Amino acid sequence: MDSIDKLTWLHQVAATEAEDDSEDGDGDEEKKSSSSSSSCINRRGKIYTGPVLLQLPRSSPDPSLPLSFLLLVPLLSWYHPSWDTEPDLPTEVLAELYDGRPAFEQRWADFRFCKWPEEVVERKEGGRQEWGSITTKDKGIAEWFAEQNEGFLKDTRVRLETREGGNEGRAKKKVVVISFSHFLPREELCPEKRFLIEPLLPKVIGSQPLREQVERLKPDLHLFGHTHIPVDMEVGGIRYLQWPLGSVGEQGRQTGEMSVKGPVVVFDSKGGGGVQGEVPTRWGAHYKEEGRDVLNTELAPWVKMYWSQR
Repeated sequence: MDSIDKLTWLHQVAATEAEDDSEDGDGDEEKKSSSSSSSCINRRGKIYTGPVLLQLPRSSPDPSLPLSFLLLVPLLSWYHPSWDTEPDLPTEVLAELYDGRPAFEQRWADFRFCKWPEEVVERKEGGRQEWGSITTKDKGIAEWFAEQNEGFLKDTRVRLETREGGNEGRAKKKVVVISFSHFLPREELCPEKRFLIEPLLPKVIGSQPLREQVERLKPDLHLFGHTHIPVDMEVGGIRYLQWPLGSVGEQGRQTGEMSVKGPVVVFDSKGGGGVQGEVPTRWGAHYKEEGRDVLNTELAPWVKMYWSQR
């Protein structure tokens, strides 16, 4: 079994109905709802791995007012090193940090544990050996994952609910769009390399094909993960948010904001609350006050302290 087989298996498990849908006495209604192919109504007993359109409760009994909807759009993705276009730290700085340690490729677990089939890794020049390198320009795996999203991004129902389908239909329905991905669509969502404990991290966190799909979708909010660095910021007219739990060790450091405040509500259907306001984060505040300086190679104090103790 390879990694794509595992992904396919997860889709199949998610699509499997619960064995006893009538446990709570409402099974018949559930099944009636599930028989409709013209809408994406979420229901008990099934996990969706594609878009879901939720009709929201009316804030007013007036039937003349337009209905409100929430469209949730999960986007599959994978990273490629060429997504990182910002300058690397000087060779001498990296050599000092990594002196006596195995190469990054040996330490990055994905390169050891992921197993890709021929049609994914050999579709581009470089082939199987290239995908496990942080110097490759190949985007084959990232493009394969992005292609898996195209079916529902081109779906008429999804397009009509987003700005791609025109503002007229969206205004009539009052549709809010929230999209999700594990990896990062934009470089601005990760601090500069001088701030990172692992300065080579940007080689394995983002996807240009993902960015193109998010910008085509134009969601009201895009949620992402992977780097375990809380941030809430608007870039290119789209709001991006990561609010990670982090590991136990990280909860005392970079994800401390989340461990103190707990989960945050990003959307509230009651009273027309809609998408909630900005979540205060250390890096969101930093980039509001200071510009991004990718040419600065002076390591942050916490990075120096970390490496001095290794």
